[in-house]
Amino acid sequence: MANPTKSKEGEDKLDVTMASDPIVIESSDEEPAQDPSPIMKLESADDADDEADDEPEDEALDVAERDIVLDVDDRVPYRKGWPLLPVLPVATIQDVPTKYFPSSGAHLKVISKLLEKSGVEVHKIEVAHRMHYGTHPGKSNATLCILSNQANNSTWDDAVRDIRAYLIENEVQLCIEILDHRLWNGMWSLPIVPTEKGVLRACKRKRHAMTEVLKESGEPWVSLDFYHRGLTHRRPDCRPTAIISAPYPNHAIWYSRILPAIKVIAGPKLEVELMFSTVDGL
Repeated sequence: MANPTKSKEGEDKLDVTMASDPIVIESSDEEPAQDPSPIMKLESADDADDEADDEPEDEALDVAERDIVLDVDDRVPYRKGWPLLPVLPVATIQDVPTKYFPSSGAHLKVISKLLEKSGVEVHKIEVAHRMHYGTHPGKSNATLCILSNQANNSTWDDAVRDIRAYLIENEVQLCIEILDHRLWNGMWSLPIVPTEKGVLRACKRKRHAMTEVLKESGEPWVSLDFYHRGLTHRRPDCRPTAIISAPYPNHAIWYSRILPAIKVIAGPKLEVELMFSTVDGL
């Protein structure tokens, strides 16, 4: 299974490189781990930004053309936004050049009123680059991040649409992301321990059928793993989950064919989560 690594603060962080069969647990003493989502700092945000604004290669365009199209990205209940958001986990860089958000103070006052009108519970508003590891910060990932609470997510869709209309009208090029504040540093993973015999049997029984669906889809994928996943480190707040890691998790085929088939196999007692990961696990 994945190995927790120590962060600078001494907290356990989950190594995203996962082993082939993490459901075989030899010890129940493992600590809960949180997805890696470091707050990165650039020495020169403008330099990196210039590099990111170069014309994309044909291959990147081809990949983007296969992405799912959504008015509001509402694929998961704890995170919504516009346009299509990068599937978690993501890196966060807070050094956003002011050219992306000029007159930020005035804009934030209006945005705060729009959030209040929609009834969004706001914990914090932050502007940051939100992107997959290995991606350069640039205008395509400069993001208005609104930290809220999943219990309040019925208000998020209207807020995304209202803020989008305001940003477009004022020619501000920012993505919009509203997410549960507990996810800012990543979702929590807890091991499935040997005493959970029923859960272990279910995971082992369903693993083969899920793997066959993934193989037959023709879509690249990296790993299939099983953990308890949730917004906090408390076991009662986490659900047994089949975690699929893939390099192109925004492709439409995941949502039209692959995930629906996997969820049928999973049944009502096992969640299914799609994560971003490259072939080398970074």
